[in-house]
Amino acid sequence: MSGWVKLTLRIASEVLSADEIQTRLNDVPSETIRKGEPVSKRNPHGPAHRESICFFESPRPEDVSPEEHLTWLFEFCDRHRAELHSLAGACTTEAWLGYGSDNGQGGFSLTSQQMAKLGSMGVDIVVDLYASSGEE
Repeated sequence: MSGWVKLTLRIASEVLSADEIQTRLNDVPSETIRKGEPVSKRNPHGPAHRESICFFESPRPEDVSPEEHLTWLFEFCDRHRAELHSLAGACTTEAWLGYGSDNGQGGFSLTSQQMAKLGSMGVDIVVDLYASSGEE
């Protein structure tokens, strides 16, 4: 593969704390943001986060295909199916897939079964594409 891929599952809530999300999932997030924390550490008196967020990053390397990261996502969601359903009313769950191409070309696909599976668990997919300008 030419480029990079990164996938992060983002579970956010205006009503639950990051600790409550983590406890209900019974899993350790890669990173957390707590509601009320400053958006910028350099500006502690500036705007504050309006929601608590738990991030779960795919452990797959960035140089593997998007499909391999999606396999991790399906495995994670399958392990936490009941918990994701229980969080659905209080949380927004999104899988952020960042995809960078060295040559401006490339892609991946999701089958209708995969989309239905994520949809049944309330997981939205957000794709963030980065194409090379071709200049070095």
